[in-house]
Amino acid sequence: MTMPTEPLTAEPTVATPAPTSVRTFTAEEVEKFRADEKNKQASRLAKLQADFDAAQAKVNELAEATAARERAEAEALEAQAQAAKLEAEKDMDAKQFVESRTAELENKLAEMQRQAEQERAALALERQFLEMKAYIQGRVAEETVNKTIHPAFYDYIDGQTVEQVEASIALAKQKTELMVQEIAAREQGQTQQAFQTGQGVTTYSGPSSMGSVTEGGEDIDFTNMSYADFVKNRHQLIRSAGGSGIFS
Repeated sequence: MTMPTEPLTAEPTVATPAPTSVRTFTAEEVEKFRADEKNKQASRLAKLQADFDAAQAKVNELAEATAARERAEAEALEAQAQAAKLEAEKDMDAKQFVESRTAELENKLAEMQRQAEQERAALALERQFLEMKAYIQGRVAEETVNKTIHPAFYDYIDGQTVEQVEASIALAKQKTELMVQEIAAREQGQTQQAFQTGQGVTTYSGPSSMGSVTEGGEDIDFTNMSYADFVKNRHQLIRSAGGSGIFS
């Protein structure tokens, strides 16, 4: 008597994943990307130049208005002093009054001169800030044309001096080269130990803050303020000025 046999089940087959393909860009696509980025940077530079020209015109206009006001006020004070002098000559009993009035006018003139010095110092700091901003954008545009810095590093280019800006550009170039090497290594199926240990692309931190501006109605001393303090606290100065003067 033949014993019934159970049907044999086939072993499940495991699907072998198809090899992934690396997305490659054509030369036309790459050139289009570069042209688009170059156009973006050119547009940014043009806007910055227009903003700089407008701000420069405002600075010059304010400087001229300040000089005209100083001349007018000085002439008015001189006229008052002459009038007081003539009055004293007519009546010697008014000598004490004249001396008191003269001292008052001299104090006012000294205060006017102090305020004028503050305004001139603030104008000089603002002009330096605008010139440095234009220099940074110009250098970014140059490096874009030379294709030496990846767009991811544009925002890290900064500084309060030409030396600091150039140092940040050098760092951006270095990180761009590391990125290119990493991409090339990945395309070749290699492993870059430097990127695995956190030595790849990093962020440029820029110069640290160098002070603060006291708010609450107190006078701001621009004549003794460093450019570094001015840059770090410029937003506070604008708020404290209430949108008047050179910060309007």
